[in-house]
Amino acid sequence: WTCNIDGRPARMRWRVVDATTTSCDGEVCSTVAGSRYKGSFSDNGSQWVALTDAKRGKQGGLYFRHADGNQWYLPQPTGGRTNGWTTWNGSRYKLSCWK
Repeated sequence: WTCNIDGRPARMRWRVVDATTTSCDGEVCSTVAGSRYKGSFSDNGSQWVALTDAKRGKQGGLYFRHADGNQWYLPQPTGGRTNGWTTWNGSRYKLSCWK
């Protein structure tokens, strides 16, 4: 994704990764198949950093954390575009991304 974070160019990428878990009780094991999002972000050409804890919101969209620990949000894209927000030091900033 090509993005704009508070007026600066940026890039974001997401991929789906395996999150299958297996647990055993003695000799009986069970496996639950699953997947999760793994993301990364580059602000103005800087080094790529991790986007973590991606979770769907109650009304759609995706909440996640930047590598600095701040929460971000992007609504479900419409027409290949989404407009959400980032947080930094308790303040919100615009985040727009498009494909």
